[in-house]
Amino acid sequence: ILFIVFVEAAAVCWFYGAERFADDVQKMIGFRPGCFWITCWKYISPTFTLMLFVFSFIPSDRLDTNPKKEQEMWITILGWCITCSSIIWIPVYIVYMYFITTGTMKERLRKMIKPVEYTHQEIERMSMYATHV
Repeated sequence: ILFIVFVEAAAVCWFYGAERFADDVQKMIGFRPGCFWITCWKYISPTFTLMLFVFSFIPSDRLDTNPKKEQEMWITILGWCITCSSIIWIPVYIVYMYFITTGTMKERLRKMIKPVEYTHQEIERMSMYATHV
């Protein structure tokens, strides 16, 4: 989960842009967030989330007070399978988008991280389909 949160924070604030995100928040709530929030979105949240993710791999002593009670290996494997089943789709989608996007490597990467700007009519059309589903 921490990896997904880090990727999401990086995508929103580094690729989409914290300033553009602040503009979107202003449209939603009526006033622009201050520089504290923009700094948190750009640097503090992604840094702490990445640190938590990295530190989660450092082995620690078991907190269980009963030394006879060992955690079974299948529980650990099941936990990693559940974790990886949600994380794996992020790089898979990035590779998929890279191969279906046309252009040179630099053009592909630029197209992949550029946000799509929808017109008001396109948003209305998409919301019309969403209400009929």
